[in-house]
Amino acid sequence: MRRQISLLGIVGLALLAGCGAYGPKTVVRDRFNYNTAIAESWKNQMLQNVVRIRYADMPVFLEVTSVVSQYEIKGDATARADSLLSPFEIGGSYMERPTISYAPLTGEKFIKSLMTPLPPEIILHLIETGWPAEFILGLSVQAVNGLYNRAGGQMVAHPADPDFRTLLTSLTSIQQSGVMVSEIEKHDDGDEIVLMFREHPDAEVASEISSVLRLLRLNPDSRRFSVSGGICPAEENEIKFETRSILMIMHALAMGVEVPSKHRAETLDAPVDPGSLNLLPVRVLSGEKRPEDAYAAIQYLNHWFWIDGHDVQSKRAFSFIQLLMNLSEGGTENRAPVLTLPTG
Repeated sequence: MRRQISLLGIVGLALLAGCGAYGPKTVVRDRFNYNTAIAESWKNQMLQNVVRIRYADMPVFLEVTSVVSQYEIKGDATARADSLLSPFEIGGSYMERPTISYAPLTGEKFIKSLMTPLPPEIILHLIETGWPAEFILGLSVQAVNGLYNRAGGQMVAHPADPDFRTLLTSLTSIQQSGVMVSEIEKHDDGDEIVLMFREHPDAEVASEISSVLRLLRLNPDSRRFSVSGGICPAEENEIKFETRSILMIMHALAMGVEVPSKHRAETLDAPVDPGSLNLLPVRVLSGEKRPEDAYAAIQYLNHWFWIDGHDVQSKRAFSFIQLLMNLSEGGTENRAPVLTLPTG
């Protein structure tokens, strides 16, 4: 009987130890696992939509609106104490019931998240936080004070103005010197976005600033400029950003999709000139077999498309567009309800 009692004690301790793996400890495990799964699915979904656009197909977004995981663990052990030969039974069960909610991106939210031009203040904030000006403006801006960026697509394709790339190079150099700052000033009639160039003793930096002011047709004696959305400035102290929407950025990314020769007739755009590939923000490779080392990979029309795991520029472009989608949503009116559920 003592042996049975000891065995029951061991079983009880084992069950208690098992229960210790649940409750608070599930937060560490599940938060990481679900975070990783959602991030991976987002990259593949974005890649799939970029490829769809290249093939003149409709992009579709399905959002994960909530993840709820509930656990239940039970254990029992029974034995009769009147005999050493009494039957001894051990039982236990474990159950996990995750509930994941999805919602398609449609209607007003689709327009706000994907089709509305980006606010200029978001672009300036990203540059202020350290994202390279050349990269940010090259992807998110259609034109600055009438200087036009490169555009893709069969209907509106055109190369960038020669001075546009010079502008981006100069702005990046100025940014690295630390003299370019932006802020939002409060006024009685509303907020004003301001871009300023601090004084700098370096003659090369001063020359870059003068070049930017000349290219944008700004007052050469001023260092403070008002920034807003639009096409052409009305004053010589005003900078107009004609920004792109996220959908427009996706069209730009789609130009970097490598299309198999047998699919040429099914795509919207003409083949990309190989000489321009170094100017594209992302390169999507294609092949008949699933790649082994890919940042993101999807199958479309029985063909594999992927971004190479070592392609830093393409990976950065995808991270950037995810950040833009998060920033463009804003607000809390569509947040999922908070649920509190037992964990066993």
